[in-house]
Amino acid sequence: MIDKQIITEIMQAAGLGFLGCVGGFMTFADRIGLKLAIRYALFALICGPFFYYLLDNSINYNTYKHIGAIAAGFGGFFVFKGVGVVLMRFSNKPVITAKDIIDLMKRSKK
Repeated sequence: MIDKQIITEIMQAAGLGFLGCVGGFMTFADRIGLKLAIRYALFALICGPFFYYLLDNSINYNTYKHIGAIAAGFGGFFVFKGVGVVLMRFSNKPVITAKDIIDLMKRSKK
């Protein structure tokens, strides 16, 4: 059975990841839609606990686990936004959805 402290730490790390995502929203100048904002927020809610766990189990970075969870949410926002911009600008057919990415990979294998 899962301990209450583990659940509390996971929720805390998810909140820290979301806090980083909110920081990313505040520093981004353009407008984004609600659907895209929810995607970024869900990524931050997953990425925050992941990096919190990685830094918690490392020897040298245990004290920076809270900062790492915030940075993962903040950095993830800009990584996804950057990848989206690169895929839309430098492809022959604009890539918007995951299905477009799969079709692009199938075309490159031929």
